[in-house]
Amino acid sequence: MKIAHLFYNLRIGGSETMVIDIMNHQSVSEEVYLIIINKENDPQLLQTISPRIKTYIIGRNLGSKNPLPFIRLNRVISQLNPDVVHVHNHHIIPVLFRRKNTHYFFTAHTNGINILQYNRFDKIFSISKFVAQDIHDRYGIASPVIYNGISTPDIVYEPQPAPYTTFRIVQIGRQLVQQKGQDILLKALHLLVHREKVTGLSLDFIGHGPDTEMLKRLAKELDIQDHVTFLGARSRSFIYQHLHQYQLLVQASRQEGFGLTIAEAMCAGVPVLISDIKGPMEIIDNGKYGTAFESGNADSCAEKMADIILHYPEYVQKTSSARDFVIQNFDISTTAHNYINAYQNT
Repeated sequence: MKIAHLFYNLRIGGSETMVIDIMNHQSVSEEVYLIIINKENDPQLLQTISPRIKTYIIGRNLGSKNPLPFIRLNRVISQLNPDVVHVHNHHIIPVLFRRKNTHYFFTAHTNGINILQYNRFDKIFSISKFVAQDIHDRYGIASPVIYNGISTPDIVYEPQPAPYTTFRIVQIGRQLVQQKGQDILLKALHLLVHREKVTGLSLDFIGHGPDTEMLKRLAKELDIQDHVTFLGARSRSFIYQHLHQYQLLVQASRQEGFGLTIAEAMCAGVPVLISDIKGPMEIIDNGKYGTAFESGNADSCAEKMADIILHYPEYVQKTSSARDFVIQNFDISTTAHNYINAYQNT
């Protein structure tokens, strides 16, 4: 089977990194191509692409209205003659010439997307039941669920966590508070430090985004700057090597279709605390493999964090089954295989 994956840009992000993993796995058994429309791409990500995959960069300037790159795009697709075109940005579909013997697919990575010309796709995949329900409600179509995947063998895991003197908390993701809710986590930490007088706490933020400076100011305003470190963007290798050293991962997202970092922490044997929104709740099987607080509520977040700290050995005991659940359901090899099956059954 010939599979062509289409992007506008390839930049560092959870979904982009995961799709590269999917392509690399697919290329073991299938003929896989990557086509990137714009010329501004992250060189580190490009280096992670398997040599089995032939990559085409069309070279369009960001925001350009010149039609020539799109003509080149369609010419490349025509020359490759793929069985499958998997589009990873729905804005691409209007510029594609429909080919008779080619199937077109799109993956919705979050809810609320206004998918352009959605009826031109043979299938629209969803990364969670929550996203699939949203697509059904808005478009009246059935969206097959294929969960996101992570490279579980690459994540360091220690069955017996080392003793700690500082209770280390981590949050990983794009620093955009309207989606990721880092401000809620900072306010919860403030409550623990200044109201509950909990000592020996530290919080690391891994990632960057438009709200980084605002979050740094908020930490100072809440008088918790001595407990908070902004590590900036880190490679996936760094995260996979160091995640097991934390006592807790907190994802306070206001909006999230899935939540790769939650699965990664579970695979590393780290207890997780998440907001009780539907996508991430599927990862912890509605509370069986993690803990949830009321979305948007800093008091609820602080209360759950305090309980985890107080009864930490009990929470650690649950991490082994959580890790098994992730390996069985969210390994990247399973994700890649499920996509191939879905292509073939169209």
